[in-house]
This record gives sequence, C-alpha cells and structure tokens, in this order.
Amino acid sequence: MEAEAFWQYWQREVCYLKGVGPARAKLLQKLGIATVGDLLTCYPREYLDLSRPVAVAAAPFDEKCCLRVRVTAPAVERRLPDGRRLFTLPAADDTAPLRVVFFGARYTAAACKPGRYYLLYGRVGGSLTNREMLSPLVFEAAEAPLFQPVYPLTAGLTNRRMSGLVQTALAGCPRPLPDPIPEEIRRENALPPLEEALQAVHFPPNEAELLRARRRLAFEELFTLQLALRRLKLRRARAAAGP
Repeated sequence: MEAEAFWQYWQREVCYLKGVGPARAKLLQKLGIATVGDLLTCYPREYLDLSRPVAVAAAPFDEKCCLRVRVTAPAVERRLPDGRRLFTLPAADDTAPLRVVFFGARYTAAACKPGRYYLLYGRVGGSLTNREMLSPLVFEAAEAPLFQPVYPLTAGLTNRRMSGLVQTALAGCPRPLPDPIPEEIRRENALPPLEEALQAVHFPPNEAELLRARRRLAFEELFTLQLALRRLKLRRARAAAGP
C-alpha cells in the first residue's frame, strides 16, 4: 500500500500540487513537466557555489562571483526616462562599499533590510573605487544553502519559485519512498536510498553529497534499463520456443 500511495503521488498532475494551479501548470508544461514525478526528476542544470564568497575589493570585474555584504541603507527608487523603475541598494563589506542595482525588482530591493547580511551572486562592474553589481541573485546569508540549485526556466517562472515547488513536492512524498534498487545492491555499491538521493541532488549540503546522489541516480537509470532489456530478452525467448 505504501508503494501504491507513492506512485499515485508521483503520477499526480502537477496542477494539484500546492502553489501551482492552472496558470503555473501551463508554464511548467513548457518545460515538459506534467506530473509531480516530472517535477522531482527535473534536476538542476547547475549549482551556484556560495561557500567561498570573495571580498568586494578583490572581486574580479565582469566575472560571476559571490559576495557577502551588509546592506547599509534602504533601497532608493528612481524612474528612468523609458518608464522603468531603478532601485539602488547601498551595501558594503570590510573591504569596500558596493552599489547594488535592480531594474524593476521592487520586491527584491525592498526585502533587503539595512543591517542584515546577504549573499549576492552576479557580475561586478563599476570602477576600482565605485563598485556595483547589476541585478544579482540575492540570498539571506543566515538562511542560504551553500549550493544553490539552478533549474531550467521559462518566462514567468523564477528559479526561487521552481526551487520552492520542488521543496513542496519532496515534503509531500508519502514515506517511506519505495526504492527500485534492492538494499543489498545499494550496500554493495555504496549507494544512498532514493529519498536521500532526491533530496541531495536538488539541495546538496556539500559537493560530496551531490556527487554521491548523482552517482546513485545514474546507477538507477542503468540498472532499470538493464532489467528492461533482460525482461525483453526473456519474452522473445519464450515467444521463439517450440511447443
């Protein structure tokens, strides 16, 4: 019964997942995601390593990097001639000040509170004495996992929203998760259970756990393919056998 409940959940239409609804389900369908299982197997295409932030003064120009800064004042809003809104957020670390610029991202700018520390991921520009970062990804330093998943996206679907939907889907999985790889084979090959692998491939605590999860999922794909080929071979042998 546990396995049946899991597979019913796995095959459930994604529009019934909390936080999705019909409009967001259409966006997910553009990514080939129709069921909860499709969502959980839409693995990140890359990961942002936030574990080694660089100092503002030492940040390389026009290269993506991670900075850990403290917001020093509220964001200032300005309307551009073309009607767009620009938000400037003052920040700094112990080495230099930083001007953080957002175009139209009112919520993101307002969510950054003075006195708090944030991890910013993006490209540093400006000059040696006036450094700035345009439209970075922003994570609250106290809460941010050090390896951030980056998912395939489409217009209208942000990485933050996609990550939240995957978290919701993982939390809703009936436990325990049935594992297609027998425990004996997992032990022989030092493979984690399916539940651990899914959690680690989406939200890895470190690089070692990510590699371990990827190895297990690749092993499972080959294992199930081998079983399917074996079953096909036996079926053909029975069909060809004489009376």
